[in-house]
Amino acid sequence: MTNTVPHLTRRAVLLGGVSLVAACAPRGQITVLPALETADKVDVLVATNRAPVETRALFSGNRSTVTHYAEITVSVPPRHRTGEVEIHRRRADARKHFGITGAERLSDARAFGARVARRTLDLPAGQREAVVYVHGFNTNFPEALYRLGQMVHDFGVEGVPVLFSWPSGGEAGDYLYDRDSVLFARDSLEELLTQLDQSQVNRITLIGHSMGSQLIMETLRQRAIRRQGLWSKLTGVILVAPDIDVDLFTRQALEIGTLPQPFIVMTSDKDRALQLSEWVSSSRARLGTVTSSAAVAALPVTVIDTSSEADRFGGNHSTGLSSPAMIALIRGLRENEITESPLPGGGGGVALPAILSGNNPN
Repeated sequence: MTNTVPHLTRRAVLLGGVSLVAACAPRGQITVLPALETADKVDVLVATNRAPVETRALFSGNRSTVTHYAEITVSVPPRHRTGEVEIHRRRADARKHFGITGAERLSDARAFGARVARRTLDLPAGQREAVVYVHGFNTNFPEALYRLGQMVHDFGVEGVPVLFSWPSGGEAGDYLYDRDSVLFARDSLEELLTQLDQSQVNRITLIGHSMGSQLIMETLRQRAIRRQGLWSKLTGVILVAPDIDVDLFTRQALEIGTLPQPFIVMTSDKDRALQLSEWVSSSRARLGTVTSSAAVAALPVTVIDTSSEADRFGGNHSTGLSSPAMIALIRGLRENEITESPLPGGGGGVALPAILSGNNPN
């Protein structure tokens, strides 16, 4: 009993804290909106091992042993503010809120591959990139979908956006369920990356947020220890607020061997969600709160400290995806062919102002 009570207390505080961090935001839901001429459209390809449902949610938080595929058109509202995902609280308005204007479920991996091929061959050779987004803890399917739509719009992504959505329970109390779901999803993510590597795309960029970063690292490690080698077209990885124990990350990286480059880790010492995660883990440091490169100095990793920025809701857990300054940074790096050039600091910690050279759009 001596050990059980503190553990339960820690878990209760963690879940309560995460609930408070997210309390200000309405939860995402699939909303079918009229196709406004003034709204931008983002066609997102989806691979998921969430169980499908016959409702507007499309996919639930339950696990599926089969990977399901879809193509969904996300509508970005004309009144969109950079970095935000505008979700309606009561009545949806296509001028103000994210929604979808169309959705098609694809029958299997072959149909998905054909859609990737068609989308890729319609692009100029220099833009034939697949950008794969892996969301984090406490995220339902619509929230992951709209976040990728926001990123594509704000970051100026011109390639093929792909959402890999793993079965998060979508509730603050599902932390342990979500951690197990990450392990459950490794094979499906590996299959997706293999298919993209064999497709007509020229390069693949992986973006993971929070617990999604753990899924990315576990999948890369799994591929490496099978002695199959990483995918040749995987040319960049960005981990935003990674909810990974620092020692575990180091071990994963060593098992992987040669990390894709660039390999960017966005961190903040003001990330409330990760601070809570550290506390419930007996103060074990999370990678997403490490603002010095010392902890990962032996690895070819660029740490970008985003502590000077803040996200809309004050929890600072989505700063790398939502801060206008960070969006300007990533957009600028992408436009300067970051897949072919080392980032400033090459493996060391880089403060945000140093990269932006004082050019903060705020």
